[in-house]
Amino acid sequence: MLAGDVRVLDDVPKAYARIVADEIEASRPRRTGTPFRLAASGGASGSACCGALADFSAIDFTSIDLFFVDERCVEAGSPDLNSLAISDALGQHRASLAGFHAMSCSKGAASYAEEIRHAGGLDLVQLGLGPDGHTASLFVGSAALDEHDALVCSSVDPSGRNAHERLTLTYPAISLAPLVVIAVIGQARAEVVRAVADGGDYPIARVRAQRLVWLIDTAAATLLEGMPYA
Repeated sequence: MLAGDVRVLDDVPKAYARIVADEIEASRPRRTGTPFRLAASGGASGSACCGALADFSAIDFTSIDLFFVDERCVEAGSPDLNSLAISDALGQHRASLAGFHAMSCSKGAASYAEEIRHAGGLDLVQLGLGPDGHTASLFVGSAALDEHDALVCSSVDPSGRNAHERLTLTYPAISLAPLVVIAVIGQARAEVVRAVADGGDYPIARVRAQRLVWLIDTAAATLLEGMPYA
């Protein structure tokens, strides 16, 4: 089932940017000057959502401490790096951020988990959805699905469809954020969205959070017509 608040709309990145702006503003009194801790996903959804943030005039980038949901273990400067893609999507706003916490495979999972703890946790986690049902770097059949203690762990895709070893947030790390937003973009995700709605046990279906919002574009929702979402 698609548990949570499910929204089908034309422009997912723009809707995401609006949510981030609203959350930053709503959280300002309780943050007392500390940054808003946002975790960006890799892949197409992460780049699109961060690009929308860059285009949204209501976003105060100086108030954002940016973390990452996952990263590929590749050489520095590789175009496969999520941190490089997100930096490109943010453009000139990258320099305005309160913090930019790229994952480092050489430093390892425990080091990144400590960065998150030192910051006081995460306020909002943005996740994507692969056509195979994975989210973050939590793949079907991977050992990372059963990590119940660590906030960050290494992961590989047993199927081989997704290349490279990764670092990834775990379900415990994701669930600690008060708000998780799943951005689903494109026709290629329509079948897995329908399968999850039918009760399929995919990695994305195991995500839990205090507030869980699905932003699904009309192309990805084409097979949901007539179905209850949750």
